Amino acid sequence: MAVDSQFRLFTSRFFSSPLGSIVLTLFSVLSAGYISVCSSPIYAQCQELLGMRPENTDPPKTYWHLIIALILTVGALLMVWLRERGLADLALRKEAELTVLAAQKEALLKQENTAMEGRLTSLPPRQFMNDYVETLREIGKLRRLTKNEMASLSDEVIIKRMQTMMSGVLSLARTWDDISASYRFVTYHANIMRVLYSDEIAISPIVDLGLEDPATADPAGAQVAQAEAVGTIDDKQSLEDWILQYEFFLHNQSYEVAVQRCTGILFIQDKGFSVESLHPDQPDSSVEQICLPFTYKQDFLHTYHQPNLPGAPQAAATGQPIYLADVQAAVKRWFEAEKKKDKEISPRYEEQITRYYQNLEHAKSLISLPIYYKEKLMGVLNVSRSLEEMLTTKDRAELFVQLMNPVCYHLGKMLASLEDRYVDQDGVTPE
Repeated sequence: MAVDSQFRLFTSRFFSSPLGSIVLTLFSVLSAGYISVCSSPIYAQCQELLGMRPENTDPPKTYWHLIIALILTVGALLMVWLRERGLADLALRKEAELTVLAAQKEALLKQENTAMEGRLTSLPPRQFMNDYVETLREIGKLRRLTKNEMASLSDEVIIKRMQTMMSGVLSLARTWDDISASYRFVTYHANIMRVLYSDEIAISPIVDLGLEDPATADPAGAQVAQAEAVGTIDDKQSLEDWILQYEFFLHNQSYEVAVQRCTGILFIQDKGFSVESLHPDQPDSSVEQICLPFTYKQDFLHTYHQPNLPGAPQAAATGQPIYLADVQAAVKRWFEAEKKKDKEISPRYEEQITRYYQNLEHAKSLISLPIYYKEKLMGVLNVSRSLEEMLTTKDRAELFVQLMNPVCYHLGKMLASLEDRYVDQDGVTPE
């Protein structure tokens, strides 16, 4: 079967080609010429075979002229048939090629249309740009006002102004998603996690961040009895108590080990560093005071450093924004990949962290934006939504993140101004 197919393909292509046409023409001409030249003996031989030989004529001695003429005629007819079949096959091949080209062109056009639609849908709504310009103007005004009034401002006023800035970000996120502020079933939340580096902790081993009793927040599902065993002073907990209390630190054999195996920690010290869309003028009541470890990506070693959890720790570790369209799904994928690299991740650690993220009803989708000031990481801005797929798609989220760069710059300046105030209180002049 394969030989027959190959032979037919060869003859089909040969006789449909110009060379095959020349061969057919030459063979037809030679056949016609031979029959014309030898027409008399061929005619006589035909009469003999049909019993029609005239009287007084000698019978032909051989029939070769007639045989050759028949062979040439059959050969010519065969070549004509092969020529016609080759042309038909050529037409079918051309039609198939045109069909393939048409399908490819259609697929290319569809791909281009999809890309164009993606670019168009990535564009922000028209109202967003007006609100964006106005929000940036107000944020810049607040930052300049804070700079000019720094000597007379309290920390509470500065934090309140940062809260106003974050409220502006939430308003922009709502506009981007085209969700009306009156739609109360979808809420947006924002908070700022500040940074405390391990070397800063080493200088002052017992750091009081003003954290509440962890038994009250219980972000990782710890038992109240464990919190009571730690002991409190005026309902406050030291950083050491917090690190040893919860499961955000994989390596928590001791306070020193927990701190040494990370670049630093991210923490929410004051609920004033948070806001939610339904009550933009008040701290977010759903925010929990937690501290999460992170390690710079270039320094990170599996099995030694504390894992960089999805969200804010990854943003701090990489210096890049992190977008989680579905927080719970992202955490599940993260554990599947991380357990292959770090054999020390225990089922208990996975269970505690998974439970924590599952309990984040206000953060089904999340963007974490690193905040820098003079190339120093000052904190991480978290913007979340109570539904998945905030900002619609990854491409739209990336564009939104780029537009938030000026906001993060102003927040970095505000955080730096707070740190400078603490330096001033110690008698050192800030830069």
